[in-house]
Amino acid sequence: MLTLSCHSATASACEAMEVNAVRFTSPVNFTADEEHYTLADIVRVDKDAQALAKQWIRGKNLKIEPSYKAEPDRYNRCSVVLRNADNGHSLQYAYVREGLALGYNEKGYGLATALLKAEKQARSEKKGIWSQENIAIDEADTPHHIGSFVMVEGVVKNIYNHKKGHMMLNFGDDWKTDFTIFIPNFSAKKIGKEHINSLKNRKIEARGILYERNGASLSVLSKNYLNIHSK
Repeated sequence: MLTLSCHSATASACEAMEVNAVRFTSPVNFTADEEHYTLADIVRVDKDAQALAKQWIRGKNLKIEPSYKAEPDRYNRCSVVLRNADNGHSLQYAYVREGLALGYNEKGYGLATALLKAEKQARSEKKGIWSQENIAIDEADTPHHIGSFVMVEGVVKNIYNHKKGHMMLNFGDDWKTDFTIFIPNFSAKKIGKEHINSLKNRKIEARGILYERNGASLSVLSKNYLNIHSK
């Protein structure tokens, strides 16, 4: 069996193991073997997800795997994937597949690809959160959501290629005040500058945590979170 060491606040990492007696204290936080955990790679989790979690864990051999965030959070909780040890299925996937959460981590690591696939299916079936007409906000509303995770949609009016390789997708005429998507040089290279430049005058959908920098801004590090609008 793999061993667990979910350390104190000064510890260097959370490690993988099989766990028993899992108890959820919220839709994303749980305890097992007297240690505290939080589910990685999901956001906007519906309160009804906790009922699904209690049903999902029943009778299963469970395993935790640390996320790419190896350090415990400020509450000393390890960020993990909770899996059925017998078939490898994750609770995070179950949440997203039922439309009870969205998949996201800023770098597009871990479960990102699998969760977006589950999300696409839930969206097509209008499950859970996707039963709403549109959960994305318009770029004009972004100043009201600073500090929050959002999905934003709008038309890219112009694209700025910085001499250091960074790229900025501007959604308005004034880059100092209008919404901007910032793509750092290492991500622009990975996504492909030709692809990014092709987004000009296209309606796109992006997701992430909004911050204030010459107007509302969003950093996108993964192509997974930068999509041409399907409509």
